[in-house]
Amino acid sequence: MDAMIYRADGTSEVFEGGDTLEEWQAAIGGGYLEAVYLDGKVMFVDEEGIMKQLPYNLMASGLAQGDILGDVLVMDVERAMGDSLEDE
Repeated sequence: MDAMIYRADGTSEVFEGGDTLEEWQAAIGGGYLEAVYLDGKVMFVDEEGIMKQLPYNLMASGLAQGDILGDVLVMDVERAMGDSLEDE
């Protein structure tokens, strides 16, 4: 699966960026990232979403089966972990 950005405004797009923390942060508007683990995927959300009063993200909340605020980045766990899984 390609990495996807799900925006709080209801739009989504393929993430064209690379595999650095800074690129992932920029994709969802900055801030500290919190990982929400899904079935074989990881969703990165802004850890300070409540404090920043980010808007509710309906699509991401459906995927996570819980309340998610702001834009999110979703990718395969393998990509999120980099080559650390290859070493095992």
